[in-house]
Amino acid sequence: VVDCNDFTAGAAVQREDGVMYFGGLKGVTRLQAMDILDNTVSATPIISDVLVGGQPVSVKRDKAGRVLYAVIPPKAGVFSVHFAVMNPLSGGKNSYRYQLEDWDSQEQETLATCVEYANLETGNYVFTLRAANSDGKWNPEKVRITIRVAPVWYQTTWARILSLLAVLLLLASPVVYIILLRQLKINS
Repeated sequence: VVDCNDFTAGAAVQREDGVMYFGGLKGVTRLQAMDILDNTVSATPIISDVLVGGQPVSVKRDKAGRVLYAVIPPKAGVFSVHFAVMNPLSGGKNSYRYQLEDWDSQEQETLATCVEYANLETGNYVFTLRAANSDGKWNPEKVRITIRVAPVWYQTTWARILSLLAVLLLLASPVVYIILLRQLKINS
């Protein structure tokens, strides 16, 4: 590891064949452009967490601990999806492209390791993510998770069924009352 302050100002030369020499406090450093290799290791992202108000939500994970499915509580407002790349050669300089299908019209690009969404309607969404390494080589494979924004209690199927039964009971009660009155008249 060479500290940039170790080089002496003006003590650099480039030969005709492209080899460069830099003089410094610790001797001469030789650099040949052909020695610099592109980072060909593909960046594979993982989705590590889904948070609401800084707190983890209910998630389903695979055996490696990667998030596969997340449930956002009703009326949560803002939630965030957190991700990373396991690539020691990138130096933390990865780019990401993400999209929340049926919400984002196209892929968005970021250098950050989390994104936020706010005020989504009840339903299921698919969040996709792919990454590029430090040299801009994009991994063509996408990581996907399903995000379910849970309905409030009165939007659930059970609430609708109970409401329907209550309405039917209210509609049927006058008929039942009339039938009972007729039965009482007949029996009296």
